[in-house]
Amino acid sequence: MTRERLAGLSEELLHKLADKLDVDIPDDAEVGGLVDLVSDALEEARADHNESNNNAMRVEERKYELARFFSEKDLTPVNDDENDLPERYNETRMHLMVRDPAWAFCYWDVRDEQLVSVTADPEFEELILRIVEMDSLSFDDHTVVDSFEIPVRLNDKSRYINLPRQDTSYYTELTALCGDRHISICRSNPISVPRGGLPDVVSHANAVDDRKDRVLALSGLEQLGVPRFGSEIPGRIISLIDRYAGNE
Repeated sequence: MTRERLAGLSEELLHKLADKLDVDIPDDAEVGGLVDLVSDALEEARADHNESNNNAMRVEERKYELARFFSEKDLTPVNDDENDLPERYNETRMHLMVRDPAWAFCYWDVRDEQLVSVTADPEFEELILRIVEMDSLSFDDHTVVDSFEIPVRLNDKSRYINLPRQDTSYYTELTALCGDRHISICRSNPISVPRGGLPDVVSHANAVDDRKDRVLALSGLEQLGVPRFGSEIPGRIISLIDRYAGNE
């Protein structure tokens, strides 16, 4: 019997258990002190019990169960549901997270009273998730670059969003479409989306094409009939050709 299990018992059962164990309880003892006294008494009783039994009995009765003192119905049941997290907190909020350069994940919740108020509008049509691209992470000083909208259902709480551009910033906003009006319900935090690929290390395309032709000419590919396609020529080969050309 662990101290944690004892702490889950009611004070009434703790006093009953203390009485069974002949524990003297001070009149001013609090629940925490009561748990300590009962826990110590159980430990002593367990040790005495083990010493009074032979090896076979010790294997059979390794644990000193509360059933020696109470019936099953006397024990306070442990409610595992008490520690479960609620599905929602009934608070209006929205969060946006980057999954990778091409995708983001958005989740939200709306207070019941607020949702009822919005949907009660005679012109209410649907909820819309608006994805907004902006040129800054700051809401105080930003310019909207582009945006698009995704219709969502009343019971939707999350959505994966495919991002059309990378190396930029986004935020999301849940709005209610009521006729010609868009009523804002909540807005997410801004996110910065990283570049989706390797940077272009070649800045002078014409010069590179000229160097490529020189490499191909020196390699003799024209005479060998090797087709000219595939990946770019490795930089180490171009460097060798540049050095060779510089010594001419």
